[in-house]
Parts: sequence; structure tokens; C-alpha cells
Amino acid sequence: MSDPTPDDAPRLRAMAAQLVLASSVYAQARHDAEVARVALVAAIRAAAAAGEPERRIAERAHIARMTVRKALGKDVARSTRRRRSERRPRARLAG
Repeated sequence: MSDPTPDDAPRLRAMAAQLVLASSVYAQARHDAEVARVALVAAIRAAAAAGEPERRIAERAHIARMTVRKALGKDVARSTRRRRSERRPRARLAG
């Protein structure tokens, strides 16, 4: 890229201002999303403490049950696997 000329200065200032504005808007959106996440986690924990089942919390909040489990600090990875006793038996091949 060639060096900027004096004619490029207004365009470069406008681009710099757009970059600063976009960065500010993005930072605010991230902050707002974090505030909303913290509020959701608090509401999930309050509902669970009041005896609401995980499945019903998820349904009412329109979120995945695993999101509820994660908010409650439960082991999400382990809860998605079936126990050996709960697994369906495999079909045996004739032979």
C-alpha cells in the first residue's frame, strides 16, 4: 500500500472514528450480555432452590437443560452419557 496523501486524511479520520465507535458498541454489547447471563444464572439458581425441577426451569426459560445444569454447577459432560445399565442392548449379528 502506498503512503497516504493529504487528500486521504479525511477518509482515514472517518475510518478511524468508525473503528472507535464500532469497538465501543461491541464492548457495550459484551458487557450487556454478561449482565444478562449473570441475571439468568441467578434466576435459575433461585428457581432450583425453590424446588423447581431442572427440566421445568429449562422449559420456562426457553433454554437447554444442559444450560440449567451448568448454571447450577453440575457436571454437564457426565450427565449426557448413559450409564451402562441404562444403555440399550446391541443387536447381535447372525453368524
